[in-house]
Amino acid sequence: GLIPRSLSYLYGQIYSLKKQNKSVLVSASYLEIYNEQVFDLLNCESGNPLQLRYQYGRGFFVEKQLVVQCENFEDLCAVAAEGHNNRTVRSHSLNMHSSRSHSIFTVYV
Repeated sequence: GLIPRSLSYLYGQIYSLKKQNKSVLVSASYLEIYNEQVFDLLNCESGNPLQLRYQYGRGFFVEKQLVVQCENFEDLCAVAAEGHNNRTVRSHSLNMHSSRSHSIFTVYV
């Protein structure tokens, strides 16, 4: 899929920078938009929708969104897999595992 290939390429670039003794911090978040509400796919315990906010100088952001620090490629893939597994799915006549939402996987470098 697109996400694993993109993450592999990204970490290839990061490893090249680290060989040059450059420091790179990587973190990730995963959100779901379902029924016009925003949910954190990495922190599903609350089950409550999150608030979308705007702050001058920062722009739009999701309040109380969990952002996970990723030390390596495997950590980033684990975050992507966990979020994907927590997505809302419902069956319908054409697809037994249809995603009923939109998701936003964000990698911060």
